[in-house]
Amino acid sequence: MNVLQKNIIIRLFKIIDISMIGILYLLLGIISALFINNLLYQKEFEDKNERRSSIFYVLKILIRTSFIMISAYLIRNIIMKVPVFFDGIYGYKHTRIKELSGGVIIAFSIISFQPQYKKDIEALIKKFDSKYGFKFLKYIE
Repeated sequence: MNVLQKNIIIRLFKIIDISMIGILYLLLGIISALFINNLLYQKEFEDKNERRSSIFYVLKILIRTSFIMISAYLIRNIIMKVPVFFDGIYGYKHTRIKELSGGVIIAFSIISFQPQYKKDIEALIKKFDSKYGFKFLKYIE
């Protein structure tokens, strides 16, 4: 087998590997987000949100962020351990793939399925806007 054919095969392995990694990150991220949502689920009514303190929202955001970061760490470790059947063939190394870190896809998949996270951040910003006269929300909306 010549060098060109070997390079084509290695690039094909890389494309397949990157695709599998992306799919795994997306699926595990969605599962993780649903788990976090169920763990932190509480029935809140819109009229009660106005009476919540800023500290309440800060704590909720910090707790949810902690869970998101812990789940991202766990997902990354799980995916690093997933065996790839063509690892070692023609010198291909699964561990050299940069996409194993998966930061963007983890963030997208976990945070996209956290609607309460965004609501809490917006509620906290509203509190700061009303208390200190900032107009952060006009830049967000």
